[in-house]
Amino acid sequence: MFTLHLDLRIHFVPPMSEHASGIVLTRVVEIPFAPVEGTRVFSKAFDECKEPEGFVLKDILWDVDREVFLAHTVLVNHDFPLTYIPAEIRNWIDRGWRYGSYRDDYPSEGADDDDGPDCEDTGATQAGELNEFEIAEGIHRLSWRQRSAGDNRVLRALIRHMVETYDNVSGAYAFDKTGRYFTEYEIRNRDLSDNHVNQFMDCCRQFETMSLDEQEKWRKRTQRYPCLQKLSEDWPCSAG
Repeated sequence: MFTLHLDLRIHFVPPMSEHASGIVLTRVVEIPFAPVEGTRVFSKAFDECKEPEGFVLKDILWDVDREVFLAHTVLVNHDFPLTYIPAEIRNWIDRGWRYGSYRDDYPSEGADDDDGPDCEDTGATQAGELNEFEIAEGIHRLSWRQRSAGDNRVLRALIRHMVETYDNVSGAYAFDKTGRYFTEYEIRNRDLSDNHVNQFMDCCRQFETMSLDEQEKWRKRTQRYPCLQKLSEDWPCSAG
């Protein structure tokens, strides 16, 4: 048997970019053969898909010193309701995946950041006649005050994660400043008089013109926001 240390890189697009690092989970898999690039691995125990679609192995590497194979696989979720992200990550954790990467076993510079205190959130979600999923699908277009404290915690945690992983940082900045996020499709098909979209776009451009010191000051402020990993691991206890 061969030991495979497998990373699962999950991208929620938008607001994340599928070319960034995404949210990384990992696990150890025992396989009876040496994998090659493009090999698919499947198990009902760790895959949410009941049919054998499988995870495609990429960038396979044999660590001679440790006698293990290293690889990663990618999962892209398009137009996923943002406030459902911790629950989705928790679903993978319940299947035996854990936060982290096989790279954690190798020396690297830097240290873990302190989670920092959570920011205060106010307001309540305006449900109307929509069901829960319909509300979640459009919740990124609401302001901070129009959402519940729990939803705002999730979205601020997402902003912090995007900043820490350098994933669409200008979009994260605009999201943080306006409380709203708009996809490229929503921007292309916007009403030109829509002040909310225009404000979001202005903030994206503003970030690009800020000095490095100004950008760094804002980055440090986002460290006060909740940690997405902790929210996911504690879900649903942290949903309130």
